[in-house]
This record gives sequence, C-alpha cells and structure tokens, in this order.
Amino acid sequence: MIWSIVIAYDRVGIEEAPELYDIIALEECAKVEAALRDISVEMSQIR
Repeated sequence: MIWSIVIAYDRVGIEEAPELYDIIALEECAKVEAALRDISVEMSQIR
C-alpha cells in the first residue's frame, strides 16, 4: 500500500534504511487491517 510508505517517510524522513520503511509500512497496514476488522464485526452485529 503506497499510503503506508508515505506515512513511513513522513515519520522518519528520507534518509533511513529501506528495512525501516518496510517495518513502518507493515505496522501501518496492520493498524488499518485491525480497524477494518473491528468495523466488520460491528457491522455484522447490527444486522
């Protein structure tokens, strides 16, 4: 996800090791995935 890479660059700048950007991007993707799962559970309880 490109947006997660943008967040990584915004957080630490552009002079870091590529691995750090990968770690941050994965963390951000995990946050969004968790939020989507929460929403999915909430929506399934409404029905």
